[in-house]
Amino acid sequence: MSVTVRTYPMTYEQEAIWLDEMVRGGASPYLESWVLELRGDVDRDAVRRAFATLVARHDALRSRFVLAGEEPAQIVEPAAGDPEISSPACSPGTVDRALRDFVSRPMDLSAGAWRAALFEPEAETVLLAVQVHHVVVDDWALHTLEREFVELYGAAVEGRRPDLGPVLLQPGPFARQQRAAARDDAAWAYWQQALGSLPDTVATAVPGDAASDAGRAPLGRRVAFPEEPGSGRRLRALCRTLRATPFAVLTAAAAAQLHRATGAPELVVGVPVSGRGDGASDGMVAPLLKVLPLRLRVDAGQPFAALVRQVRTRTLEAVRHRAIVPADLARLSRRRGTPGSLRLARTLVVVDEATDQRHALPGATARRRYVESGTSKADLCYTFLIGDEVRGMLDCAAGRYSGAAGRDLVDSFRELLASFAEDGQRPVSPR
Repeated sequence: MSVTVRTYPMTYEQEAIWLDEMVRGGASPYLESWVLELRGDVDRDAVRRAFATLVARHDALRSRFVLAGEEPAQIVEPAAGDPEISSPACSPGTVDRALRDFVSRPMDLSAGAWRAALFEPEAETVLLAVQVHHVVVDDWALHTLEREFVELYGAAVEGRRPDLGPVLLQPGPFARQQRAAARDDAAWAYWQQALGSLPDTVATAVPGDAASDAGRAPLGRRVAFPEEPGSGRRLRALCRTLRATPFAVLTAAAAAQLHRATGAPELVVGVPVSGRGDGASDGMVAPLLKVLPLRLRVDAGQPFAALVRQVRTRTLEAVRHRAIVPADLARLSRRRGTPGSLRLARTLVVVDEATDQRHALPGATARRRYVESGTSKADLCYTFLIGDEVRGMLDCAAGRYSGAAGRDLVDSFRELLASFAEDGQRPVSPR
């Protein structure tokens, strides 16, 4: 029986990630992880069968990324046999370090874009750890994998057919659709106007306290926000007062912090914007989140509520004009007389309101565990997980920020947000 290997162009998003990694060299800032902690009477064989079905369902998990001739390409291998899942030894005292080491390992995209392992630190705890490259996933795709795994595991244990429909679109055919489509002239015109007149003094990140090495990928360090009982209730109360989403409020707080640290009236904050929404791509495992730059202006004495409204307006504009090819966006951001391009998305804000969920499985429970990979996609990346409480973490480039600087940034962000929660009309920058 013959097997078919299929070759496709990369999607525009995959190509941008792949090229950036090839140019950077060294440690990759694009390593992701998906770690599911299962507790109880866990069926190890069902875990392996469920994961094998995920790999068979999604082309991205069977793809290699190479230069085919002169063009970047994704090569999809056929589903054949069970995927390799290692079983590293660990104990309750060593599992955290073992997980960090596992998700930080270098990855050769020409051989594949993931590796998996089962960690069993104690009898009733199993951790399915998947190190996966950003070239095949975004946050949405990770949620898709989690949702499907839960259903596949339950079906495997209960001996029934899983309640999952077919995957309507895979990355290869999607890439061909992208490249056959005409350029979106409205998106080009919007970003040309938004980025064409940026002043040299625009602030894109809080100044660091460590030497920067622009020639290397930014190895990162993570600083967790302290747990604060009632944080979810307080944030939602502020959102109701300002008639805004948690994303708009938290992004405005990051912009306020950036303004206070630099004094610059023009700011750029990077935000992830989904390229999904057509139905067919919703179940696809692929990186369809684009980081788009929000250009913001802070006037002296401007109330925080006004900055929140500006973030909301700019975000809606970015979403409407998200059909911009990453290479075109990079071209528009180049500064006259300066080699390369201006790194606009040096400060990122990620808000996830679908996390921290505990899944009920037959005889067990499952919950995602967030593991630090030791990298950062930007100089500063704030991530907030919105559940009953707000969990926050700051990933910062180790080449620019010391651990003390990262902790100071977390503390100042918390203080700023608390002050705006007391009075949403408080000035972003006191006179």
